Amino acid sequence: MTTRWRVGWIAFEVAILVTAGVNASEAQNCLVEFDSVGTYHQTTRVSGARIQRLGGGVFAHCRGQSTRMRADSVEWFSARNRVDLFGAVRFEDSTVTLDTDRAFYFLADERLEAYGSVKLVNLGTGSELTGPRLTYYRAAPGLRDTTALEASGRPTVEYRNESEAHSPDPYVIVGNDVKLVGNDAAWAWGAVTIDRADFHATGDSAELRLDQGVGTLVGHANVMGGDSTSYAIAGRTIAFRLEDNDLRWVQARGL
Repeated sequence: MTTRWRVGWIAFEVAILVTAGVNASEAQNCLVEFDSVGTYHQTTRVSGARIQRLGGGVFAHCRGQSTRMRADSVEWFSARNRVDLFGAVRFEDSTVTLDTDRAFYFLADERLEAYGSVKLVNLGTGSELTGPRLTYYRAAPGLRDTTALEASGRPTVEYRNESEAHSPDPYVIVGNDVKLVGNDAAWAWGAVTIDRADFHATGDSAELRLDQGVGTLVGHANVMGGDSTSYAIAGRTIAFRLEDNDLRWVQARGL
């Protein structure tokens, strides 16, 4: 039987390692502290680099933040300033929740790479992203002002912005690669489809700027109305405008 135990001295040691080399502008970046583990083992290499392996169910948090992590097992690499999480991974901060099979958290640049069955939920808007691979760039002082997501392997995004937070009718975006910045800007590449109750759109690539109320489809672009008008527009490039997130204007160019 595995005994769970708090590891305050491990948390302190890891925090010291993570803090090394951090300047004042980066002081709010994540300093990982482990709350409880089932098993613990440390290896020190000749170079002085340390590898800490924790198993049996691991719970951790970022010091002074609401950010929390849990996984079946964790590896901490001091030389790489990286925490690897394996098995039933859950990552939560003030912006998102992320569930996945495994994740690699690069603390120096606040980058989280997730692989397997990935599901990320934006807590503010209710947007959801599911797919096999995702990189989450956290907002952090001295690094970036807003969050960003990059996903590959043909992810699906149920996309909402703040004005329609948790709407039952999101933009459903599917593409080989997708990028989201903040809550209002999305890009997709590779056999892209965008669906809502009022229209269906396809193209080789797409841009959706909900903050500006505009969108663009490029390459083999098509837009079909989902309402009573049942229109169909095709072109090399299609631009469209949104008003209160409803499609109001569409223009096609080229063949």
